[in-house]
Amino acid sequence: MNTRNILFLTIILLLSNFSWAQEEQFESYDSIVDQLSTTRSQKFINYNQDPFANVLIHAGVGMAMSMTNFKLSNKSHTGLFQGVAINLGIDLFSDRWMAEGSYVNLGKAKVDKENVKDIAELNEFDMSLVYRPQLNQFLRFRSSAGLAARYLTYFDNQANKVLKYNTPAWAFALGLEAKISKSFSFTSEIAYRSSMIAETIDDNAFGAGLRLDAHF
Repeated sequence: MNTRNILFLTIILLLSNFSWAQEEQFESYDSIVDQLSTTRSQKFINYNQDPFANVLIHAGVGMAMSMTNFKLSNKSHTGLFQGVAINLGIDLFSDRWMAEGSYVNLGKAKVDKENVKDIAELNEFDMSLVYRPQLNQFLRFRSSAGLAARYLTYFDNQANKVLKYNTPAWAFALGLEAKISKSFSFTSEIAYRSSMIAETIDDNAFGAGLRLDAHF
């Protein structure tokens, strides 16, 4: 009788252990399935993020100045222009790189030439690639390189004629961008323009600018 009881208890214990092992195995399997489902969901979300979600558009307006050198009769003459610049740019999948276009209306300037004051009128379109790394939470450094199209009307009073030139030029600039809020900043730049052709009197120019930019 004792032997039968012992055998009966042994069978019950074995069945209990087997049942517990099966339950633990099912729980482990369910846990693995849940983890895989979560991982797949996270990957699905990451793959479907909008690549343009963090791309900002930049628009600015400000003051511009240009000291332009004119080559007339193998002599260099200078005109100082002051005007208004309008800029529009967009991030290139990073806040460090952007493409930027600008229109600069530099107005009219007097040009001293052999005791005669000529008048020059200058406008400019630029397209540049801009690199703007973050220096700290308030400042960014700016460097840009690109192309400029300069439209010059020159009133030669001594010869009593009007000269017009459309000049392609290399465009380079260095500057600083100071953040004043999440959506606005001030940008100051110095710039250089150099003519790409010889068939023009618009030889080269040094410039500077200060503008207010909006980022959205």
